[in-house]
Amino acid sequence: MKIRLSKNKKVSIILCLFGFIGFAGLHKFYHGKWIMGIIYFCTVGFGFFGTLFDLIALLCGGGMWKNVSELSDSSMAFLASLD
Repeated sequence: MKIRLSKNKKVSIILCLFGFIGFAGLHKFYHGKWIMGIIYFCTVGFGFFGTLFDLIALLCGGGMWKNVSELSDSSMAFLASLD
């Protein structure tokens, strides 16, 4: 069983770039992180540093784009047993 990312990386990068022209947080809204989106919007992406960090993470493949397929079936079974 593999977990798949349902969001498009290119769209996330484009939305993140909008943070540098005054529309910070759009990429957070796109990923369903409404609270962080509001915080980014109100603080102009934490003074652009948060937006810059997210852009670098998206371009380097880190953060939310990290390879989640590394979770093996045994790990998934363990996580399912916690419910």
